[in-house]
Amino acid sequence: MTVRAGDLNRRVRIERNGGGFDEIGQPIDGWAEVVTVWGNVKMLTGKETVLSNSDVGSATASIRIRYRTDITNGMRAVVDGVIFNILQALSNIAARNYTDLACETGSNNGKRGIRHLRRDQGAGRRRVYPDVAPATPVKPYIVYQAIGGVDETTFDGADTLQNSRMQVSVWSTSRSEAASIIKQVRSALTAEPAECRSARR
Repeated sequence: MTVRAGDLNRRVRIERNGGGFDEIGQPIDGWAEVVTVWGNVKMLTGKETVLSNSDVGSATASIRIRYRTDITNGMRAVVDGVIFNILQALSNIAARNYTDLACETGSNNGKRGIRHLRRDQGAGRRRVYPDVAPATPVKPYIVYQAIGGVDETTFDGADTLQNSRMQVSVWSTSRSEAASIIKQVRSALTAEPAECRSARR
């Protein structure tokens, strides 16, 4: 399949989170341009998701550019001011004529979030782990574990229920990304159950 120049009708700026360091040496967010190329954007699906207790639109897209092998997940693409989080770069290795960027936009401004970690990553793995992460996990990832709790005791005696104290740890290559995911985890854990929201509508 040949990629015709006329099909690539949008300027696509690829950025990586190059970051930097604050005054105390902690990493901070900072997106730096990698390259600007011509591409074609194809919107695949659109949906409503809940993030930080508010309904926001999100969509998946495929951005086709000329063949490259230097684009990885964790980078982002900016097209006409719209930020696309790159989930995976799929290069046509056989013909070496194009690369498709599987993307998502609209939900978290190009940053990876808790929904990406919950879904399958790589060889069928999720990046949310109970108790202990594998030896060489891909960052960012989440580890959750019970670290204590109190048995419920009523006037009728001990109950089978227990209030567990849970610890959720987020590991990332940047402090800002970890903070963003922590905020999403907190919102997800304290959000009103979906059935309650549906009942009010």
